[in-house]
Amino acid sequence: MTDGAADWSLPAGGELDGVVIRERLEPGWRSLWFGAEQSRLSRRLALKILREEFAGNSAVRNAFFEAGRQNAAILHPAAIPVINLYPGRNCLAFQPAPGRPLREFRGKLASAALAGVGEAIMDCLSSLHATGRGHGCLTPGNIFLDGGLNVQLGDFFQPPAFVHQGSLRAGWPEFAPPGLPESGDWRSDVFSLGKCLIFAAAPGEAESGTVLFARALAAGEPRPETGSPRDILDRFGRLRRREEKETEGGPEAASRRPRRRYRRIPAVFEVSLRRRSANPIETAAILSRVRDIGESGVFVETDDESIGTGSVLEMNFRVKGAEGDVHAFGIVRWVSSPPLIRGVGVQFVEIDLEGLSLLRRFLARGSGRQ
Repeated sequence: MTDGAADWSLPAGGELDGVVIRERLEPGWRSLWFGAEQSRLSRRLALKILREEFAGNSAVRNAFFEAGRQNAAILHPAAIPVINLYPGRNCLAFQPAPGRPLREFRGKLASAALAGVGEAIMDCLSSLHATGRGHGCLTPGNIFLDGGLNVQLGDFFQPPAFVHQGSLRAGWPEFAPPGLPESGDWRSDVFSLGKCLIFAAAPGEAESGTVLFARALAAGEPRPETGSPRDILDRFGRLRRREEKETEGGPEAASRRPRRRYRRIPAVFEVSLRRRSANPIETAAILSRVRDIGESGVFVETDDESIGTGSVLEMNFRVKGAEGDVHAFGIVRWVSSPPLIRGVGVQFVEIDLEGLSLLRRFLARGSGRQ
């Protein structure tokens, strides 16, 4: 089958539930991609449509939509969100990815840029791994960079291999770990990330700390020095800071994306959380008001299993031995569970300036990284 307009019944100018097809994008190995516009909201979309040869396989089709439903629940800033599902058209609608895919940067990125990409992707993956899930299909085709090296990740939960018409099909054998372990295994993701960074490394960076670390990640089985997902995230952060210091004043340092981190609330605070109900429209409005505290948010320990990703929380922080509370509202970005400490990563959406100053002051005392 070719990649012509016959692959889909809505050519450029066609309409689907108020979504107008504007252009064909570069196709994937089992999907076609289109640029579109949702006229009611005046926003651009990217549509991913299963090729006909795969849409006829019920197992592949069901996995395609299940992946879309799970992807829609991810609220991490580096995750490209799913906006809608169109089962009748075998189609998923995404927010358009920024910039260009990493596959267009083969052999072009300096070590500082590679470390920034590794840190941004591991930040997203670590929050996902804390829920017991993994990306499962990391390749240079679903990591996107814009001109400022901001990084986003798409195509979550698509298996790296499956049986189609009686034979095993693998979409990206170069980046899948040996033996194709379970896609939810975090070791599979870090192997693929190492391969992606090696793929994008400029020739002169072969002996840099970032490339050597990427080789360790892509060694098949994670070596002792690579550690857990959080250890790997910390290592990328240290590499990025070191590379930025060495290239201070260069174009990479000027264009680096802000580091996304969550600080553990120090023991000096007594914290109470109360879940606040919010419908999807309210949640979207709340997300537009996220307040930074110099990091990306805070990690708060809680045993309340009703609090999950996307929950809106009313929070009170009381400094032990002091009068008065810090009152704030936040939204849960990720949840950790056993064997990790049970808790939530929260970004603030409402907090008074005095309370914000107090939190910053205590968090700056080295409360520890989550």
